Amino acid sequence: MSREKNDRIDEAVEVGPNPMRLGLHSYRAVMRDPVHGLVPLNELEYRIVQSNVLRRLHGISQLGLMRLVYPGASHTRFEHSIGVMHLMGVAANMVVIQAGREKTLCEALFQECTEENKGFFVQVARLVGLLHDVGHLPFSHHFELGLDYAINRLGARIDLSWHQGSIKKIHETITMHLIERLAGKMSDFNSYLPYVKAVLYGTDDFEGPISHGAVNVLRNLISGTVDLDRLDYILRDSHHAGVVYGRVHVDRLISMIRLLPRDKTIRLVYDVKGISALEDLYDARLKLYRWLYLHHKSAAFYIALGHIIAEMSRWDGWGHVPDAASLEELLKPETLTSNIVSGQYYFDEHDFESMARLMASTGRGARWVKAIYEHRELLPVSMIKRPEDLVVSVIVERPERTLTKMYKRYEDPEERFAFEERIKEAHKRMIRRKVIQDCGTEPEIEVVAVYLQVESGKGEGGVEVVASSGDVLSVEKASRYLARLYEYAREPIIYVYEYSDNECIHRVIRESRGRLSKKILEELPRKPIKRMV
Repeated sequence: MSREKNDRIDEAVEVGPNPMRLGLHSYRAVMRDPVHGLVPLNELEYRIVQSNVLRRLHGISQLGLMRLVYPGASHTRFEHSIGVMHLMGVAANMVVIQAGREKTLCEALFQECTEENKGFFVQVARLVGLLHDVGHLPFSHHFELGLDYAINRLGARIDLSWHQGSIKKIHETITMHLIERLAGKMSDFNSYLPYVKAVLYGTDDFEGPISHGAVNVLRNLISGTVDLDRLDYILRDSHHAGVVYGRVHVDRLISMIRLLPRDKTIRLVYDVKGISALEDLYDARLKLYRWLYLHHKSAAFYIALGHIIAEMSRWDGWGHVPDAASLEELLKPETLTSNIVSGQYYFDEHDFESMARLMASTGRGARWVKAIYEHRELLPVSMIKRPEDLVVSVIVERPERTLTKMYKRYEDPEERFAFEERIKEAHKRMIRRKVIQDCGTEPEIEVVAVYLQVESGKGEGGVEVVASSGDVLSVEKASRYLARLYEYAREPIIYVYEYSDNECIHRVIRESRGRLSKKILEELPRKPIKRMV
């Protein structure tokens, strides 16, 4: 393997109160992170952090446009990547410590139980954490949701046929291409590439110092039901957003990881003594999803971005971007990753804003560019702002008819479309006189219903805990609190948005929101109800 060998491979690096291994490369620097404190970097990681692939993440916000709601939430994917690298390193060190005590586990994890193989395992873990999000596009998930809206609601013609197969999200496909290009630039990263791809994408073309079982352990740590990617963003997002319900005892949670070798597989469970930390994690996740990630403004942002993306897809002003004559061309992984690695064009949020403003100066998409960058009142109007609007507005005559049963049918796109059309026609009638009087035209409006469910964290197979007796059981059986939390998380959220491309009509919608939203509340249940007295 081509890499810089650490002369003190058996020694740990002392940073803070707890020593930890840094893989197979010499200690180089330390970064001060607002969430995890001092985070050490070795030589290889330091050079990756200095590359265009990681530098670009300084211009990709972690929470997209949510900083317009939570002003402190302006942190970036770069910080998150550093944090996940750190947590993956901590967890990998815990695995190595456990393997040092249990010969069966050590043999299941490594080709040979040597210190070098253990260091290789830690290094793969840290690289997976560092590189897992490098393919994110401007505004992170908001861009991908906006892209979907542009294609499926606004008819934008953007060919995404390159995004196929088992990889679910667009940024994950771009991440894989960027990691491969990075390996082409750094020869000492090549030996880790097959393992990083195996962990992130489930590929199977590796054979070396760590086993398939070890790769599966790392896969569970980065993208399982309780994973360190989510653990970092829960801690980081709550910190920057200024909310108090994201506090989790991270050290306790990681220290409770237990690995149980069974034949050729390794089962990742948690010691039952850590159940309180798991409860805190699930509670924080639920509240962050309800009040931060699924805040009613979130969909308003991606709808507005969708309109800008749709206009960009029809714009012919792309001559300044190398090798890209259109947005469709730019988004192709070969073009985008080539521009990023060479440093010619990052397509981060600074580039996107420059592009959007240039397009708006020609008259194309100006109304939506203003909505994002200048006049928030032009964003789609939230007719239903929070789930509680539905709960406190109506009482179902039969208590067993929960919101889940009542609104389940709106999960069906055809049902949502029919509902949107009913609301659209009713609202046109309600505001017609005002629109004609103020705007001199017939009302043209759009209604968008969004059906959401909070991510409860209960994945396929779920999380398991091991009791002192050695019995393994699901976490919801070990904690009645979590069982109830799962039930609560299944309650759906329905948001309804309304807007017009005509700015005058849009102002009328905003001014009429109160009475328009009442009509929606009457329409949604479609069941016998009685009003609260």
